[in-house]
Amino acid sequence: MNMNEKIRTRREELGFTLQQIGDYLGVSKATIQRYESGEIKNLKLESIEKLANILKVSPSYLMGWEENTKEQSNQIDTIAAHLEGKNITPQKMKLLEKYIDALFDDEE
Repeated sequence: MNMNEKIRTRREELGFTLQQIGDYLGVSKATIQRYESGEIKNLKLESIEKLANILKVSPSYLMGWEENTKEQSNQIDTIAAHLEGKNITPQKMKLLEKYIDALFDDEE
């Protein structure tokens, strides 16, 4: 998937309008449309970083250098937040690992 396709796909997944993205970046709706159509291919680094931020992905993902989205990182942060401040003994950690493995066994 090209950067322009990733921008459009993520914008739609998150429910943003062209206007909302444009307002966030300080550009027109038409400019965002041109990003998504591939008409504008050479975005400034600052624009890529801002796009990545609002689309909840990394700049590397938009550029095609990695496939992991920032959402995956956010999911890990959420799990870590649930465990923060808890007394996690080695036994509890092993149980937690077994539970996670069992939860995703059917995906292998």
